[in-house]
Amino acid sequence: MMIMQDKGYHDGQTKVELQKQDKQQESCSAMIHLRRDKNGRWVIKKFVRDHNHPLVIQLGESRRTLDEEKDNKIQELTAELRVKKRLSASYRELLLAVVKEVEDHNNNLSMKVQRTLDNLKKLDAEAKELLSGR
Repeated sequence: MMIMQDKGYHDGQTKVELQKQDKQQESCSAMIHLRRDKNGRWVIKKFVRDHNHPLVIQLGESRRTLDEEKDNKIQELTAELRVKKRLSASYRELLLAVVKEVEDHNNNLSMKVQRTLDNLKKLDAEAKELLSGR
């Protein structure tokens, strides 16, 4: 079987490779026949879809390795994200606890300031009473 592969050359070079196929695939009648028309467009002249063998896409070793590396990186980043989310939730709980403590402390201080103000008003009234009673 002959396979044409464009290897990315920009000067129009095309590489032709012969690949050994198994017997079943050699007798496969599936094909596509292309031809250029008068206007330079490619036109399908003949198309046979039926294959006499299962269609299998085989990834090259480098592609498999790249996919495995990507999968491993995704798993690694997903695990790291889970850890960061748990850590973030813990920090949030701690922050909410600190905010509650500050609010409670603020309320406590407000009550103490109010009592002190009330006591000062009371003392001021008593001092005026003592001074006016003389």
